[in-house]
Amino acid sequence: MTKTLDNSFSLLPTDFFTPLPTEILAKIYSNLDMKSLLRIWRTGSRAQQRAIEFFLFFEKHDADKNATFFDGQLIILTMLYKSSILLGSIESNYWNELVKKFSDKLKNPQLSLSDRLRGLKLLGSIRKVSLNITLIEPKLSNNDSDTWQAAFNSLITFSPALDKKSRVMVVENLISKLNYTDWQESREAINDLVASAPALKKQMLATFIEFSINKIIDDEDVAAHNRVSESLKKMMLGLDKETLAVLAESLVKKLDNQNSSNRQGMALYYLTAIVPALGKEKFAKLVEPVKQCLNHSHSGVRQFALKCLVTMVPTLEKEVLSTLVGPVKNELNDNDLSVCKNALRCLMAMIPALEKETVTMLVEPVKNSLNNSNPEVRQFALTGLAAMAPALEKDVLAALVKPIENQLSDQEWPVCKKALRCLTVMIPALEKETIAKLVEPVQNCLDDSDFFVRESVVNCLVVMIPALEKETQEILVAFVFQKALNCLSTVVPSLRKETLGLFIEPLKNKLADPSPCIQQAALDCLAAIAPALEKESLPPLIELVKNKLNDKKPAVCQKALGCVIAMIPVLEKEMIATLVEPVKNCLNHSNSDFHQSALNCLAAMAPSLANETLAALFEPVLNKINDQDWIQETAFKCLKTMVAGLEKERLVMFVQLVITKLNGQDWFIRQKVLNYLVTKERLTELTKETLATFIELITNKLNDQDPNIVHAALICLTAMVPVLKENLEPFVEPVINKFNDPIWYVSQDALNCLAALLPMLEKEALARVLEPVINTLDAVNSTGCQTALQCLKRIIPALEAEVLAALVETFKNDLEDEDEDIRRASLYYLEKIASALERETLETLIEPVKNRLDDRDPLVRKAALGCLAAMVPALGKESLLAFINPIQNKLNDQSEWVRESACSLLVLLFVTLDGAQEETLNINSFPQPTNEALLIHAISEWIEQIRKVQNQENVSFPLSKSATLPINAF
Repeated sequence: MTKTLDNSFSLLPTDFFTPLPTEILAKIYSNLDMKSLLRIWRTGSRAQQRAIEFFLFFEKHDADKNATFFDGQLIILTMLYKSSILLGSIESNYWNELVKKFSDKLKNPQLSLSDRLRGLKLLGSIRKVSLNITLIEPKLSNNDSDTWQAAFNSLITFSPALDKKSRVMVVENLISKLNYTDWQESREAINDLVASAPALKKQMLATFIEFSINKIIDDEDVAAHNRVSESLKKMMLGLDKETLAVLAESLVKKLDNQNSSNRQGMALYYLTAIVPALGKEKFAKLVEPVKQCLNHSHSGVRQFALKCLVTMVPTLEKEVLSTLVGPVKNELNDNDLSVCKNALRCLMAMIPALEKETVTMLVEPVKNSLNNSNPEVRQFALTGLAAMAPALEKDVLAALVKPIENQLSDQEWPVCKKALRCLTVMIPALEKETIAKLVEPVQNCLDDSDFFVRESVVNCLVVMIPALEKETQEILVAFVFQKALNCLSTVVPSLRKETLGLFIEPLKNKLADPSPCIQQAALDCLAAIAPALEKESLPPLIELVKNKLNDKKPAVCQKALGCVIAMIPVLEKEMIATLVEPVKNCLNHSNSDFHQSALNCLAAMAPSLANETLAALFEPVLNKINDQDWIQETAFKCLKTMVAGLEKERLVMFVQLVITKLNGQDWFIRQKVLNYLVTKERLTELTKETLATFIELITNKLNDQDPNIVHAALICLTAMVPVLKENLEPFVEPVINKFNDPIWYVSQDALNCLAALLPMLEKEALARVLEPVINTLDAVNSTGCQTALQCLKRIIPALEAEVLAALVETFKNDLEDEDEDIRRASLYYLEKIASALERETLETLIEPVKNRLDDRDPLVRKAALGCLAAMVPALGKESLLAFINPIQNKLNDQSEWVRESACSLLVLLFVTLDGAQEETLNINSFPQPTNEALLIHAISEWIEQIRKVQNQENVSFPLSKSATLPINAF
């Protein structure tokens, strides 16, 4: 009998339908990423939840993986804790074990300070221990700005662990700073408050926002407005309608000051942000004062007033809107471009709610804007006319056609585009005769150099075509065939299926047209409509296209190949098979451009072809890798597609055929063959015996004179290692020889290859590669150094004691080197390999590393703290307690980097050790305490209290064994 962790079920050999044990489920879930695990945990059964908890909390992971899992662990434990008030009972032993396991996760040196504080906050909530910030609070009242800032910064760092009450206290203190007569200091407080806004109560938030806005406006501080305006707008979203209405009233009062355009402009800016959140009855009374600003002498105020009205318009009553039409219309004649544009925007917003008569009245002034010398105004005018069109009578629309048509010849392409879009909206309401007159000026725009104009022509033609006579349609189609191949390819698929059917016969005729241009156009069009045609109509078209593959005109033949590619997805396999031979023959064409098109066509066919047909294509396609560069690339892509559907026996034959190309003279081909082998998805399907037949050939390419070949060979070998698994020692030496290659990416590839080889090597072989790996640490770039360190960590467990001691001694001696870069590098290397060293070895490093805490270089001091942090999990309590005082001294270091690292390390030590708080500093002994010192002062006691409660009590939160947490429980 197999039992799960909580004994909630057992699995009998004969009970097929019994759920899997937790351990087996956990093994299955170990292959999923954190996002998938959380999704299953939220929606799965309790058995699935327990399995995920077992994998995340109880199974052993290395420090890096635990750091990756931390967010998920925190989320799950938080959900279990919060759901305890909603659900039934869970075994108290299991719950406490889960909490303790989570506590152990906080001892991971890879966690950031912020993550550790988030975890501590959750443990504090579970154990009912609050963070006491009363020791820091008095510092917030200190008149010395440096002391106040240090206290505030420490609390900001604490924010993941602060409860709501404490956060509110911090914000209240900040608000008091806003009353300082020094506006510069107030602005700094505003910037701090922006980050703290979520902690504000609504009343406090309103006080802060109102004060800030009034201060900015009254002082006419445009610089402050520019800096914090967006933040203030976001914070307003937290206010209710009543509070916003009060704020709006105070802003409206600012509009009365006609002598200050800055004040009025900024007041209108904030009103614009408030209006969408106000109810109709609230902002209806704002309309009049805002409207009055349209008469202001300063164009900036008029512009802000129009922007504000735009936000009001959608919810205003028709009667109110009607009073705005005249004043806004008058702004169309403003000399300021921005005012004119915003007036047009405002009118566009009004149009849907206006009566037809009013809209008609606006046509003339908006139309007149088409004569404006500024192209942006003409664009807005065209957009406005397009918005009006649905409400206009036919005769009014007809009168607009000519002025809009004139804009089709505008030198500015955006104006032309807007004119086409305007006509597209108008055409459904125009008479056929009027539409027919527009055909020529619209189709002439197909020659425009701008893509967006041509696209707009296509959209316009799509609307026009159904309204045209059949003869006109045919003329138009013929014109597009000759003048705009791309345009026609876009127009045709937009038509209905029954309309598409009308094109088949004309297309057949065009394929027989004596003009090669018409034939090409017909093939383009056929490629565009083929996917939408009925299958029965395709066979006769296929025969015609197939004949074009032998056309004497290369351009026609190429278009035929493109047409075949477009048709393949809708063809039956049997029909595709009939196209293989004529397409393959194109590989022999004298024009090399054909080769690329033919290869692309064969690649598109490959998934539908039988294994025998694919095998017959190997040789002709493979021969193309001797062609020009761009043909070679296409040939390899085609080969990759062909291989996907091969049976295993044919796959082996194909790989052997490809390998023969490794002995070719062309280095580029050798490189591509190697790259092809490594990127091929089916490499792992090959047997060891098959790989063994050509691995020596690939290894020989490590001596190639071209670094690209060596690069490709190393990558290929790296991919083959997991398949071969054994007898790999002969390849170690050639790979190591590449460590010192002058080309940096080759040496890095060699390290990556060695990293793949190491798990497969015996201890003796591992020891032999130690020296070359160490020599590369300083010789390669940062990425290569990381790889070398990973190799070193794998090698260390296999080293003899004396060899390991000599290695550590080397790094230890470098800590005394005069070169600060060497000292810093040695500390970095020791940090990275610390997890692979035994406690006895680490203890010999404590003093030399601690001595570096007083190094003259701040980066060396920071590196020493990082190295000590990496050593923490393996050292005993006595050694760790000796760390505390020297690290505490770094809390007042001149370097912020050093102080932050010291703070993070001390929190790690407090989490790891019992009684560590007895060694903590007296904050009053610091002449000028830093925020890091204040933080440690408060947190040490808190951590110890959490630990004491955890050791003394088992806190049980009810949750039944079978219960599944509801998705909406939180």
